[in-house]
Amino acid sequence: MSGGIAYVYDPKDKLEQLSNLDTFELEKLEIEEDVDELKLLEKTT
Repeated sequence: MSGGIAYVYDPKDKLEQLSNLDTFELEKLEIEEDVDELKLLEKTT
């Protein structure tokens, strides 16, 4: 699989240290439009 997006709730900020970063990239969700879209997806599922 390639080109996918996954959102991970990581309140303790430990995902990066527990992950094999050779297989994917991590980015913080900082753009307000993206945050709003994720909140909308959460409400509709």
